[in-house]
Amino acid sequence: MARGYDLTARMRMPFYQHFNTSVSVEQYFGDRVDLFNSGTGYHNPVALSLGLNYTPVPLVTVTAQHKQGESGENQNNLGLNLNYRFGVPLKKQLSAGEVVESQSLRGSRYDNPQRNNLPTLEYRQRKTLTVFLATPPWDLKPGETVPLKLQIRSRYGIRQLIWQGDTQILSLTPGAQANSEEGWTLIMPDWQNGEGASNHWRLSVVVEDNQGQRVSSNEITLTLVEPFDALSNDELRWEP
Repeated sequence: MARGYDLTARMRMPFYQHFNTSVSVEQYFGDRVDLFNSGTGYHNPVALSLGLNYTPVPLVTVTAQHKQGESGENQNNLGLNLNYRFGVPLKKQLSAGEVVESQSLRGSRYDNPQRNNLPTLEYRQRKTLTVFLATPPWDLKPGETVPLKLQIRSRYGIRQLIWQGDTQILSLTPGAQANSEEGWTLIMPDWQNGEGASNHWRLSVVVEDNQGQRVSSNEITLTLVEPFDALSNDELRWEP
């Protein structure tokens, strides 16, 4: 069900009480709201409706409505309502002279509230492409080869993988097929002692399917463990 609101104003023609007119404005919120029940979704759609009701006798009302959306789509509706009132003689309900009385404030006090019983639906797009990049080990060493584990679910296959981040310094290498999730590896660079060196590198991947749809993975961080520097022979001393 889509969230939204509508405002409706109804007016009677004083010179001919058998006809009523109405104006309605409605707006719903969502990315794929089917405002016309046609299977087409719109983003936050707005529609204007103009209605005309004809009541020849209190028992019967013929309705006609034109609904126009801001996207250009429109809809025409025709309806027939039976307004049977319990406790009121059928003869009065079939009398044209009783229409004015039945539609007056006093005569309509027993009428049911008028509402739109047709739900406006918001459709959610099914995910046809997802990707997840597994987190690497925390204790990575310089020169270590790290296999990358990708989990891709694609209904339409995989056209290409586009890696983003520090791909050059990490020596990113594909497997047997560059558009496959299998066989990707990288080599951790040497430890950097220079000023401003962080020894942290980031990596993510964008997957494109054969329909042109793209989705980005989560970002992973690869961190080197600071290597242990052994003392040189000149620095080794024996103490008695």
